[in-house]
Amino acid sequence: VKLVQNAEESKTEAARLIGSRLYTEQSGPNGLLVSSVLIEEPINISGEIYISILANPETETHIAMLSKFGGVDIEELAEKSPEKIKRCEIDPVIGLMDYQVRDLIYEAEIDFEKRKSVFHILTSMYQIYSKYYCSLIEINPLAITDSGDLIAADAKILFDDDALYKNKELFKSAHVYTVSSLKRFCTCDLAKLIFKGFFK
Repeated sequence: VKLVQNAEESKTEAARLIGSRLYTEQSGPNGLLVSSVLIEEPINISGEIYISILANPETETHIAMLSKFGGVDIEELAEKSPEKIKRCEIDPVIGLMDYQVRDLIYEAEIDFEKRKSVFHILTSMYQIYSKYYCSLIEINPLAITDSGDLIAADAKILFDDDALYKNKELFKSAHVYTVSSLKRFCTCDLAKLIFKGFFK
């Protein structure tokens, strides 16, 4: 993430980034070629929430995770204070139940006035996760602005390679990247487009 002050700085920074390689924990050792950039208006953040749903191949179930301590240090939080990330196991036959979402929100101690919105976001994420045969869907952070609004400041979706043929139209997008022979993911811009159809 690069903070710029005006349109000219945006052009300069975009030109620098495009063609470079991005290295993250999910990109693999070779990184990813940056072919486009997403420019957004900066927001003042007063809090950050972490939400994700992922596959658990060991138990053949799914796991929903929620924490009011979201942000860039979520990996460190998971290592040092795992109790601050609340989890619930989802039976793929039954799906994510409303009571599970309510319990998860309560256990994560989400502020009372945000609970209805977080409930809607988490249930919508599970719909996306199921519809597109995902192995991971994550919003980090779900930013709380100074005015109390919730904004998905960053989002990521990983797809199950065994189900890629079911997502042919989706994978025509230039914003879906092959990370390895086993993983494909879409970055924030495409993820937001997918979310837009569910978050109404």
